[in-house]
Amino acid sequence: MPTTTDKGIKTLVEKSRGKVLLLHFWATWCPPCLEEFAALVKIHTTYKSRGLEVIGVSLNDLSEMKDVQDFLRSFNPSFPMYLAGTVDDSFYRSIDKRWSSELPLTLIYDKDGKLRYFRNDARTYDQFEKDVQSLLK
Repeated sequence: MPTTTDKGIKTLVEKSRGKVLLLHFWATWCPPCLEEFAALVKIHTTYKSRGLEVIGVSLNDLSEMKDVQDFLRSFNPSFPMYLAGTVDDSFYRSIDKRWSSELPLTLIYDKDGKLRYFRNDARTYDQFEKDVQSLLK
């Protein structure tokens, strides 16, 4: 799994222009993150042909990579996964000033690359779908 930084994430957002981007931050030690992961896989599978892109960013430490790999193997997501190269406070604030490290965090961008939804709580498939559908129209 490649690592990324705050600048790398901004580049990923830029490269996703023209699509709706669901950018999801999670970790294996976050129970709500694990509970919602199946919904992420399902939303991507359902809407990727209509222009949805999903990118996951794990905030696990490098020492926890076996846990991350085991978890991902069980879900086999069809979207790219990255590992945050750092998790210091400046990383969180550079992603979004409202974020202070709580997980899960989902940022949903419209086709123009504008942040439309800041979701700092666990989401259900129906909640993901409502946000995504409004931007795919």
